[in-house]
Parts: sequence; C-alpha cells; structure tokens
Amino acid sequence: MGILVNSDGSMTPSCLFFIVGIPLVAIGIHHQQEESMTYENVGLFNKPLQLVLGLCFITLAVAIPLLESFLKWRGNVIGKENNLKYMMLPAEAIVDELKRLESDKKKVKSGPAEEKVAKSIGAMSDAAILAKSLQCIDALVYKCGQAQPKKGKNKSKKKKDKPQSDERNTPGEQNEHGNSNGLLHYESHGLETLCQEAAYIVLRLHPSNDKAVNAAIALLAVIAGDPEVRRRHYEEADKFGLDVPIRAMRDSLSRSKLYDDPPEDKERFCAELQRKGCLWVGALADEDKDIATKMVDEEGLQAVLDATEWYRHHEDVANWALWSIFILCYEHMGNKQELIRMNGIQRICRVMKNVPNCPEVARHGIGTLFDLLRQVPGSVKDVSQIRMIALNAGIHDVVKNAMVNFPKSLEIVMMGQQMLIATGYQGDIPQYEGNRNH
Repeated sequence: MGILVNSDGSMTPSCLFFIVGIPLVAIGIHHQQEESMTYENVGLFNKPLQLVLGLCFITLAVAIPLLESFLKWRGNVIGKENNLKYMMLPAEAIVDELKRLESDKKKVKSGPAEEKVAKSIGAMSDAAILAKSLQCIDALVYKCGQAQPKKGKNKSKKKKDKPQSDERNTPGEQNEHGNSNGLLHYESHGLETLCQEAAYIVLRLHPSNDKAVNAAIALLAVIAGDPEVRRRHYEEADKFGLDVPIRAMRDSLSRSKLYDDPPEDKERFCAELQRKGCLWVGALADEDKDIATKMVDEEGLQAVLDATEWYRHHEDVANWALWSIFILCYEHMGNKQELIRMNGIQRICRVMKNVPNCPEVARHGIGTLFDLLRQVPGSVKDVSQIRMIALNAGIHDVVKNAMVNFPKSLEIVMMGQQMLIATGYQGDIPQYEGNRNH
C-alpha cells in the first residue's frame, strides 16, 4: 500500500502512472491483435503507440519507488557517517559548527551577499542545514549520555568519602529525588552550557520546524537540572530567555491545530514534542521557586495547560503535563493563583477523566488538587471558593474513580479520602487495599 498510497490517503506518482499505463497497454494489445501483429515479428517502432506509452508509464511506476528506496538508503548511510563524525568531535567544535550554519544563513537572508558567500551557501539547502543541525544536537545528547554515568560515579565516590555526620544533600543532589527521567546534575558545567547554547542556536535557526524544535527542547530537558544552566536562564534572559523554548512549544501546538485529520505518525510526533516541552518545564523549575515564578510569567504554565487540552487523550502528555503543573505550583501561592485563574482545576479534572487508567496521571492530578484545596495560612484566595470551583468541575467523581481504579496506591487513596471529606462528599468513600507496611 505504501507504493500506491501515501500515509494521508493520497495517491503516489507510481499509482498515477499505473492508472494511466495499464489501460494504455490493454488498448495497445487490443489494437495489435486486431492487426494480427505479434511481439516476435514486429519491431518496436511498429507497435501501437498506446502499448509503447503504457509500458513506459508502468516502467516509471516501478522505477520511482526503487529510486526513492535507493536515495533513502544512501541518505541513511550518509547520515550515519555524519552522526559518527559529529560524535567524535568535541562539544566546542559542534557548537562552532552550529554558529557557522547560523552565520551563513543570516548572510544569505540579508540580501545582496558576496558572490563567493552566496555560492558556498547556495550549495547547502535549508534541508541540508536542518540535517546538520539535527546531527549536532544528536551528538550532544549522546555526549551527555556518555558523561552522565562517569560524573554520577564521581559523585557516588565523593559521597562515600563524606563523614557520617555530613550526609546532607547538596542542592544538586536534592534535585535528583524525583527525576526518574534521567536528567543530568553535574558539578562541572562546561558540557551543559555548551548544550544550552547549541539548543538556542537551533531554535533560532529553525523556529518553525517541529523536528528541530523537538530536538532542541529534548536537549534542554536533559540538562535542565544543572545549576549553571538555570542561572543563565534566569540572569542572562537576553541570550537564554525562557520565552524562546516556550514560544517554540506553543507555535508547534498552533501548527498542529491546523490539521483537521492529521496522519497518525504526525500526531504522535507532535504529541511527543509537547510531552518533552512539559518535561523541560517541570525539570527546570524543580525545587527552584525563582525559576518556577519566571516560568509562569513567561507563559510556561499556559503552554502546558494548552498541551493537555489539545492532546487530552495522550497518556504520556497528560502524565508529564500534570507532573510539571505540580512542580510549578507546589507550595507556591502565586503560581497556584495563576493556575486557578487559567481554569486549571477544571482542566486537571478533564485530563483525569480522559485518561483514567494511568496511575501516574491520577497521582500527579490528585497531588496538585490536594495542594490547591489545603487550608494554608496566607492563602491568596479563600479555600472555600477554590473548593466550590472544584465541586463544579466534578472533583468528587474524578477523585473517587481514581481511588477505585488504584486502591493499592497509598498516596492516591489517602489524599483522595481527605479531599472527599473536606468537600462534603456524602457517598461511600473507597478504602486503601494495599499493604500499609510498604
């Protein structure tokens, strides 16, 4: 089917050539039979024109996919060779290559460039620049992966050498507590800051290309726990402002909404981009209230909520979106107020209704709702008003369903029980069915 029909249901060129060629061959054979002509005793130029044209169209129909397969194979081979080349380069050289690509692209776009420059740039198409950019990002992600176990080993060794009385966690170590996503937390910041610079170059080079945005945000998520990366996001906003990745994330979502019925692979890819964006938002703000405040000011919370609204049935998007909302708003009065203003309670309840069978979605959603409904001294908004909003959003059904679906989750059941009691639930309250000793 792939040779004849595209993934969006449209016909391929091969299909069109077959449709034209087969009837022509049939007509040509019919004329040949009428004239009592055979293939053995008739030369090519004496055959009916329809037969010759039909055979040409069918040959093209077969040749096109073969040629495409060859070019794709050749492109993969060249791509692997280039990936290997970049992986062998030091991180500084990779960033220099991206800077060169950015400089060249600016010169071409600026208008009348010198003939020499225009000629050299003309040889490299936008597709080639994009391919090189993606290869650079992939190489840096690989280097981060290679560096992580080494630095983790050094950290473990230092921790072993600590006296028992000095077993306190450093801020970098504390950041590791909930980050099962493999984020990096290093003592040395050279590789991370180079990765941060590379990601921003790619976002400037290809702000409207989803592949580039996806790769850049994924790299930013990998290094989000690094203290120097966070400092530069906060103090050097002119170079590494949070608004750049957030805007790229939101623009990608806007482009996704233009498709009435996108192909499945396209929708899956765009949803994955939003998931990585949510991961980056939460990872960067984890245990850093200044960054969390800045993230909300730059519309990061709005971007996450919009992602949950559009990809409301995508489990992974819902999971990481609710996790990042929890990170942004936990014990943060200002961000809680913004979440309520953005109809966050209603949106969280809708996500939990749409994705009822994922324990992580239930846990993150209930954790955020529980934190919002707590009576905390100095609350910006009256808790009774917040509880009324939650009741109107259907919190009773959402919480009870989560407790019924995951009765062995102590966190879900215990927080759920307290919320149901606090909001005046009158029915039977589900009980914990797990082992309290674990």
